[in-house]
Amino acid sequence: MSDEKQKGNSNILDRLIPVLCGLPWLEVVGEAWKLARKVLQGESSAGMYEVLEYESSLELNDRRGKRATFKKREEVRYLQDSVIAY
Repeated sequence: MSDEKQKGNSNILDRLIPVLCGLPWLEVVGEAWKLARKVLQGESSAGMYEVLEYESSLELNDRRGKRATFKKREEVRYLQDSVIAY
């Protein structure tokens, strides 16, 4: 009966190993790390907004680069209610 039990256990392991290797372990661990970090830092320190898009440009107005024009455009999503200044 011991041989049958060992065959049954090895048969289960033979099926289980490919399933476990096929799971996205790195993604699961990465998401768990992000969640743990948020919990440890607290949600209040996460910031009042999230940057969705950011675009900037620097235009040099003379050859030496002493005069320049910097333009920036951001699209943000507020993470807190009642934000009155940005």
